[in-house]
Amino acid sequence: MGATGSGGRHDFYADWRLRLRLGDARGRVCGAGILLTRNRVLTCAHVLGEAQQRIWVEFAEGHGVAPVGARLAPEPGSWIPPVPHAPESGLDVAVLALEQDRPHLDPALLGRDLPADRRTLRATGYTVHHEAGLTLFATLGGPHGRWVQLDPVNDPVEEGFSGGAVSTVAQDGAPAEVLGMTVAQVGTATAGQERSYMLPVAALAREVPLVDELSTPGAWDVALRRRLRDWFEGDRRPPVELCLVPEGGGRDRTLEHALARAQLVHDCATRDRRRLTEQIAAQLPLGHGGLSAFRTWLLYGGEPPPGIAALPGRPVDLAVLGLDRDPAPHRTLPVLARVRHLGLRVLVVVRGDTPRSEETWRRTESDLLAPGLEHHVRALLAELREAERYAPPHRARLADRYAAELRGIAPRWTDAHTRVGLLATLAERLRAAVREPYAP
Repeated sequence: MGATGSGGRHDFYADWRLRLRLGDARGRVCGAGILLTRNRVLTCAHVLGEAQQRIWVEFAEGHGVAPVGARLAPEPGSWIPPVPHAPESGLDVAVLALEQDRPHLDPALLGRDLPADRRTLRATGYTVHHEAGLTLFATLGGPHGRWVQLDPVNDPVEEGFSGGAVSTVAQDGAPAEVLGMTVAQVGTATAGQERSYMLPVAALAREVPLVDELSTPGAWDVALRRRLRDWFEGDRRPPVELCLVPEGGGRDRTLEHALARAQLVHDCATRDRRRLTEQIAAQLPLGHGGLSAFRTWLLYGGEPPPGIAALPGRPVDLAVLGLDRDPAPHRTLPVLARVRHLGLRVLVVVRGDTPRSEETWRRTESDLLAPGLEHHVRALLAELREAERYAPPHRARLADRYAAELRGIAPRWTDAHTRVGLLATLAERLRAAVREPYAP
């Protein structure tokens, strides 16, 4: 078989390629699937066989994410079985609802426009003999009813590819785009008689509302998705992240998906800062007496209560939505600054639809983002100095140079926006130096 093993994490958007099993995790491989959202999967109806069938979804390329059960989703268009005797004239679709969300994975990017040239596409499937996955390559042939023929570059698809994505090949920093779903192999194994087919996204979108919604231009904000994923998952990311995300549209959808990674979410439009302090207090081992003192300190400042220290382990991520919709954002910002000293990381979202939006953005940069970045830079400098103690003699010592740059930023640039840009650039260079402390 002229195929390669499935691609692992070499492709930033490999998470959406799924392996499906009938029954439990020890059941037989029955096909593939495409992750559409954190809790919806697209596959072929014939992979399930029956609408009531429970299926096991495995995230074969999802960094060890645990498998999860799934059943047919309740939305319209979730079950369109093939037409008997003429399957190519209709669809063959099942949209599954996962029994547990998987927010740490990135859904597929869907595209309705098929390429006019003969560019190479890829299809990944999971067969009985190759459960780790096979990746085959093909170009697009002509239409066959609603199907589109796949002309193999190496071999045609086989049993176990049904429901899998047919996608472009990620290159030059551009993520892969799913153009269709493998639906059938027709013919015998005699050379030249096999025919492989896919259902294009455009055909699926006409009858499956979720596919229609997610295949429109701008359904996802790719840059924001990468930025938020890096921030939530990164070990050396700044303690504060600030985003402008208007409600509605692909940018907001991307934010909503990423928010499932946060341990705490506070919406300033519906909850006041007292409720925020209660959420934070619940993360700390406080006795009854300590709880009151802690709340008072968070709300009004002063000396922190005895025994209050940074949270142990990986920092808790707090997402604060719509700070510009807070009736008193200037009172909430000091609370968030004190939160940061506890070791929590804070994602602040400004919606940009209130008269105070611009002022809130400026104050957040000045009072929260710039101090957080400066603290982050100093922590990276300390880490770099420690690494350089053991570096080979020929390696240039960078910590002193970067420390001098930091000293030049603080007094010279009083404008918060300029300081944030300079500190962010310095932090990026420091992260690179810390990652490779022994580079020549």
